[in-house]
Parts: sequence; C-alpha cells; structure tokens
Amino acid sequence: MLTKLGYRVIQAARPDQAIEIVKQDKESIDLLLTDVVMPQINGFELAAKVREMKPGLSVLYMSGYTDNQIGNSWMLGPDTPLLHKPFTAAALNQKLRATLEGKAAGAP
Repeated sequence: MLTKLGYRVIQAARPDQAIEIVKQDKESIDLLLTDVVMPQINGFELAAKVREMKPGLSVLYMSGYTDNQIGNSWMLGPDTPLLHKPFTAAALNQKLRATLEGKAAGAP
C-alpha cells in the first residue's frame, strides 16, 4: 500500500530489525510506521529507541485496538498520531501526510 502511494519503504519484520536499520540508514528515514502491539517491545518503546538515534523522527502508530484499550495500557496523548485498523489507502496517506507535516493527530 505504501509503495503504491509513492513512498519508499524499508521493511522490518521485528522491532530489533527496525532498530538496526535505523542505526545503519538513519539519514534517509523520515517516518516510522509501527503497530502499537508487537512481539519483543511495543511500538511506543520502539519509537523511543529509534528517536534516541534520530531525535525528532516522525512516528505514526497503528492499532486494531480502541483508544480506550490502548489508553488503559499506555499514555496516549491527544496529539499522538494513531491510525485505526482496518484502514484504507486514502486514510493511511492522509495520516502519513499529516504526521510528516507535524499536524495534530486529529487534524484533517
């Protein structure tokens, strides 16, 4: 879906692979798209580790859980970019653009 939208994608199967990719190629990475719930560590932990290497990196979280389910486990701020599954290519593109442009999570 991301490639069809015109984005260059570097895929990682696991969080530890994502961290290694950022270590090796942090200059060409503009955004981390991560699920909230993953094996090893959650998306918020992954984002924190990646931002240690690349401060200010844009992060877009996605989840099949509701805001309440996520909010009960993690502190989810009102400006945290979150995309709910399932989503369309148009919704993904809109949320990616807003995240890259630094707009609030709820902004159109």
